Amino acid sequence: MSERKVPRVVDFSPVVRRHLGWYNGFLPAPRNVLNLDRDKFRRHRESRVTVHGYQTSYSDMFCYVDMKAENQPDFRTVSCPDNTTIKFSIRGGAEIPHFCLVLEITGSENRRRAFTIIWTAFGDKGFDVDRPSYQLNHNPAEAQGVIHTFSSRLQGVKFLWTKLAANSAPKCRGTPNSDNYTIYWGHSEAPYSMGFDAPDTAMQCFSVHQRQAVDSFRQLLSSDLQIRVVTRARGDLMENWRFFAAMPSPTPGPYPLYDCRYVPGGSWCRMKTLPGIDDVAIVNHFGIRERGWMNNPPSWARPPRLGMLCPAKLQFINEREYEVIKTIGLLREVEYQRTAYCDKFNRGYRFSLHPASLVHGVETEGVEQYFYAILDVTPVELPSDSFVENDSALPEPGTQVTVTEPAREGIAQQTWSGLVIQRSRFPPNIRTKTTGNILEVSGYVRFGNVNPAFQQAKAAIRFAMYGNQGLGIPRNNRLREILLAHNNDTFKYDAPLQPGTAARKHLDSLRNKLNEEQLAAVREGIMSATSSKNYVSLITGPPGTGKSRVSAHIAHFHRKVGNRVLIVCGSNHGLDEIARKIIQVFQEENLGTDGIFRLDTEFGEDPDVQMPPDVPQPTAETARVFQSTMQQLKKSGIDPAFLQLLHASVEAMNLQTDSVSNKQLSLGQYILRRLDLAVQQKSQWPQTTDSERTEMALLWQLITYRHCLARRGLLFLETAETNSSTLVAQTSGPKDDPEGILTQLVTSYHRAWSELQEFYLGTSRVVLCTASTAERKPLRSFKPEITIVEEATQISESICVSSLIRFYASLKKIILSGDTAQLPPTVTSVNKNEAVECEKVSLFERLLSTGVRNISLKTQSRMHPDISQFVTLHFYGGGLVNHSSTSVASPIQDFLGKRFNVRPGRSYFLSVTNSTVWRRRGGTSLFNAHYIGVAAELARDLCKAGCAAENIMILSYYAEERNLLRRLINDVLELHQVDILTVDAAQGKEKGIVIVSTTRPGGQSGLGHVADVNRMCVALSRAKGGLVVIGDHTMGGTASSRGFQLWRDLIQHHKSKNHLAIVDGSDKILREKLGLPNEESCERMR
Repeated sequence: MSERKVPRVVDFSPVVRRHLGWYNGFLPAPRNVLNLDRDKFRRHRESRVTVHGYQTSYSDMFCYVDMKAENQPDFRTVSCPDNTTIKFSIRGGAEIPHFCLVLEITGSENRRRAFTIIWTAFGDKGFDVDRPSYQLNHNPAEAQGVIHTFSSRLQGVKFLWTKLAANSAPKCRGTPNSDNYTIYWGHSEAPYSMGFDAPDTAMQCFSVHQRQAVDSFRQLLSSDLQIRVVTRARGDLMENWRFFAAMPSPTPGPYPLYDCRYVPGGSWCRMKTLPGIDDVAIVNHFGIRERGWMNNPPSWARPPRLGMLCPAKLQFINEREYEVIKTIGLLREVEYQRTAYCDKFNRGYRFSLHPASLVHGVETEGVEQYFYAILDVTPVELPSDSFVENDSALPEPGTQVTVTEPAREGIAQQTWSGLVIQRSRFPPNIRTKTTGNILEVSGYVRFGNVNPAFQQAKAAIRFAMYGNQGLGIPRNNRLREILLAHNNDTFKYDAPLQPGTAARKHLDSLRNKLNEEQLAAVREGIMSATSSKNYVSLITGPPGTGKSRVSAHIAHFHRKVGNRVLIVCGSNHGLDEIARKIIQVFQEENLGTDGIFRLDTEFGEDPDVQMPPDVPQPTAETARVFQSTMQQLKKSGIDPAFLQLLHASVEAMNLQTDSVSNKQLSLGQYILRRLDLAVQQKSQWPQTTDSERTEMALLWQLITYRHCLARRGLLFLETAETNSSTLVAQTSGPKDDPEGILTQLVTSYHRAWSELQEFYLGTSRVVLCTASTAERKPLRSFKPEITIVEEATQISESICVSSLIRFYASLKKIILSGDTAQLPPTVTSVNKNEAVECEKVSLFERLLSTGVRNISLKTQSRMHPDISQFVTLHFYGGGLVNHSSTSVASPIQDFLGKRFNVRPGRSYFLSVTNSTVWRRRGGTSLFNAHYIGVAAELARDLCKAGCAAENIMILSYYAEERNLLRRLINDVLELHQVDILTVDAAQGKEKGIVIVSTTRPGGQSGLGHVADVNRMCVALSRAKGGLVVIGDHTMGGTASSRGFQLWRDLIQHHKSKNHLAIVDGSDKILREKLGLPNEESCERMR
């Protein structure tokens, strides 16, 4: 086909505005729909069914295909031998309409392969031919032979309704002389393809004729072809073509109206923001599109489930489809979190300021101007959903906070800004030590703006799809190819790479330490990638199979050979475990941990997101203050009390992390040690190299700015896990700052901290961080060759891509480690997100489903066989193998058997009678006072019987119950070493004895997220030698869902082994020690 060399340039904004009626043809039924005459009523219903069918489904039709090059006179048929089929369909709805041909072959042992070719109705060329304009419900087949051109991939399209010839009928499984469709089209731009990248070895199980058919089908990918498809007549295909032919001319790109569909006037907004999901236009559009007709006028049907509008996708046609679906899912999640959670905490608060000098026992200049304030945040109103119930629902880390103190007599209104930063503990005497000058403050607190990790993820999606020259990411990058997943299912046929000398030696050294599965996983992780097929490797394994240990050995090898390694995890709890394994493995191999840093949240995360972009640079006045202070400090020295306060502030800002691994690997702790050394050595600090001189200057810069701020006052904010409160640590100082010196000092201070982080990370060999902090500015000086993503199933795809794409220029290999039976990504916008089904699927799970290389670990060395039996059968299909070391005898089985008067064993179910579920008034999270009492008494008695407290872990499904268990067991009973966590926080952890409180006894109140299958898998697989589940033997109810069925099965499993005990619960210990529950502050749920 001929085509102009220079395509017409089209401004699609007016095109889209002109045809909004076509894109927005999904309107509610008119009020008089039931009063329409029969013909109009039929036409209205027909158009609605057509639109619904085209948007949500397609029909594959058996066909045969002819093709010819532009300069050839005759068509030739694509061969289709035995056990081979070709199917044609029209798909895509209004967003990404396309023609599709699929060749399927079946070989020996019933092996199947599919090859897909897609011709989209959009392209970069081919806008020169206008086509007829039809209405949505007009039948274009009435005009036989009319030619339509949609794009350079679909040119000269003719859709003919004819009779099936006798010699053509067998080819498409039709009947001679019956109705059929004959479709012609041509393309000058090659179509998209999927599945063709399989090597010859993958095709050996198919016949010679089948392989020839694939080669013949592959020729359709050539440029400048004309194609003819003959298929039987079917109404669904004609309806889809009717909609297809009525598209605007010229055809806009894919998903054009996700930019402007709901913007008044159809103007473009480029997906920076989206209208609310409850907008009338969106509700109407989605309502008709989802419901179709459903035997009732559409406006009468119940509201749709939005996630079904964009089902979970494994493959994407092109970059635009990926960008839209991932960006929409991300923006909806951001908006829902902001409106449903953060905004609900915005109100006036009154709180007390506790002098830091009293809290820390420090009396020195500047310290008296620091205060701690505990802010008990309560929501105005929160949605009732599993996300809120499961956690304390405090605003997420990274959320910007503004505190406005109203004007008072003689004092103008003051506004302070900061960030929410999670942490677990604060000085234990902060609530009890109340002597001194306690200040009472009132102010309006606003939690707002988006977690910066979401903003970074949005940019990362575009970088992965379209490249970024500044970051060294090419347009056709390896990660993009894997994310689109056009040929992922062919990766498994690629021959494994052979290890080099260093890799072989490393593997040989591990043969007495790891099993064969683990060795294979390490081997996969230490091999450099040569193409997209081995650029990403997956390591899958159930609990206790050694995934973290494998990752530690991979990191050990790469450090030895000089490769930099970035280890990313979905949560800080998971990061604790991999940090512990890193230390353990490196100690076993007689290696130090020098150059290994864990990037925590010291000093308010990243200064580029803490400070607004328009904060001015330090002025001459600021520089004068700085230089004067530095000279004074170097001359007179640093007060030790000031350094003590500096240590306390950094340590207080750390997240809840394991104390040993955190102190040993924490970058913040390392900086503190270097600060101490700089203060001690002063002029004796070695300055023979540029690196030594730079480090000295950076350390003294930070000390000086900190000292300047101690004289002027500063505000910090962070969250704490005490009674669902937010702890606000702040300094109160002179408010008058006409020259803006305070603001500039704050900016300079955070910049100094960031520069120190960047300096040390630039020389590090291994860095550990969470996925949400992997894009922090200090890390941009770190150039990893290897990235390992731990607990990858917990990380959403967009956040995971964000932690990978910025390092693309240096990356040689990516390893994702996880288990799809355990916790998936947390998605809160379940009923408020068109792409929620896609958001629920992690990158790990999607790549595993599409065929990316995978090494599976199946031998578990954690759980005793009595504990693993149920987990293996019900979560892993019986495929989990117990290592011999798990069968070691323990006296705990006799203790538990005697205590509950049941058969000795390792796994028990305690059914607590007459329990009651409570929640705090105005709160959302739950607790069961009777279950708390049983768990506390059991933990106390286990310790009395000789079980070490550090060998016990208690899990609860609810944050409020976890908080009360901590106060009762850790504080009141003084069993400080007992770990008490939510189930979600326990993934990756293990203990000798685990007690699980299910909180909900079932019944009319249901089970909430206790019925979640993935959480149940995590809860039941943490114990090594003893597991006790506290619940109700009737909690499984009669519901048919898998979650309820699994609880019934678990209860029956313990009953059949005589490991089920009926226990009389009591809330006496909770009432005596904590005064809870009470009717004043709590309300009964059951």
